[in-house]
Amino acid sequence: MSEDTSRTVPPASAQTVPPVLWEPAAWEDSRLGRFALRLEADYGVDLGRDYEALRRWSLEHLDTFWLEVWRELRLPASMPYLFASLKVGIAAPSPAMVSTIMAPSAE
Repeated sequence: MSEDTSRTVPPASAQTVPPVLWEPAAWEDSRLGRFALRLEADYGVDLGRDYEALRRWSLEHLDTFWLEVWRELRLPASMPYLFASLKVGIAAPSPAMVSTIMAPSAE
């Protein structure tokens, strides 16, 4: 009987590396990065050019962060942006409650 070589893995030297399908843009070239850089300029904060720093700042400055998201995305509303913070210790508010509190004037 002959050996079945159809399932034999070629040696590492014969294997080719697949092409890279996607690489993230530089921080300042991404929309999120440009948003963070604008926050740095407008509020004099250092977000370190990374996602984690922006996340921490957004949690520490909840009202300001969502106001800036509202402005950045140019969300239409019949009234000016309104935001009331949830500072009552609710662990997981309902989606209806969040949408009412975060954007009561959005249509």
